[in-house]
Amino acid sequence: MDEAIAMAHEAIAGHIETLLMDNQPIPDKSPLEVHLADEFYADGIWALVDVDLSELSGEKVEVNITLPAGILAAADEAAAREGDTRSGLFTRAVLGHITQQSIA
Repeated sequence: MDEAIAMAHEAIAGHIETLLMDNQPIPDKSPLEVHLADEFYADGIWALVDVDLSELSGEKVEVNITLPAGILAAADEAAAREGDTRSGLFTRAVLGHITQQSIA
């Protein structure tokens, strides 16, 4: 099972990388209940696979940005609530903005 989950993680990360390279939107997360209700997946075995978008797309670059303290605090709270990091939250926000602009 661990190997299957690792392979699923690799496949999902590769798919997201491809979407990014093609300037395609990254699908939003769907609640597990949505998939459980789909008859196509009725006999499946379920596992949740977390992909940190801040870990994708090559070399990491440290940046220094200035934000209002309240916005930074709200971002940290949102990241913690979602089980994410500040970098992961900002990465998803920027990628969401970029992909929305490219399909608009």
